[in-house]
Amino acid sequence: LCVATGAEFADAVTGGVFAAAKKAPFILVSSKLNADQIAFINSRSPMKINVFGGTGAVSDETVKAAIDAIVTAPNAAPQNITTQSE
Repeated sequence: LCVATGAEFADAVTGGVFAAAKKAPFILVSSKLNADQIAFINSRSPMKINVFGGTGAVSDETVKAAIDAIVTAPNAAPQNITTQSE
């Protein structure tokens, strides 16, 4: 899963290219995840989250909400989730 804020053009473009190359889902977030984004993350159960722009662009709270969405997924393996700032 790739995550970037739509407010930072460079992060969104870089994240989109990276996600396309990895064939990974990519979402643009604002200050927090909305219900549709949480449901999307929950349905995908990714094992890695690539955050573009780091905590300066995507808050720790938003990253934690994404991890929480994964952990509550039916086939989750929360001990294996990793995050990486790009």
